[in-house]
Amino acid sequence: MGIVLALAGRHAGAGARVAMQVSPQLTYAPANLFVRTTVDARPDNRTLEVTAESDDFYRSSQIPLAGEAAPRVSFFQFHSLPAGQYIVTASVLGVDGDALARTEVKARVIGAGEL
Repeated sequence: MGIVLALAGRHAGAGARVAMQVSPQLTYAPANLFVRTTVDARPDNRTLEVTAESDDFYRSSQIPLAGEAAPRVSFFQFHSLPAGQYIVTASVLGVDGDALARTEVKARVIGAGEL
């Protein structure tokens, strides 16, 4: 039921890169999504933001990054997500708050009576 997909994603800045795995990508409500991100070390990395968004629900989490000294791998959990089609996004933000790198993965949470 939970297929893990790693995406290199779209790159917002030259040389910047973030990868993400989301598990499970198909599950039943209320759902817990587990997110693993890998960020290339760069001196201008300041924030890692991960969001889970559907038509009716939004949740996000941010952690500070200390440039090249920041850990490459970070883990996030989103608990009790209601039914919906989600886009899970990981963005690395720079000193000025602009996105340096971004990637996204789709996940589906099935509600009672769906299929």
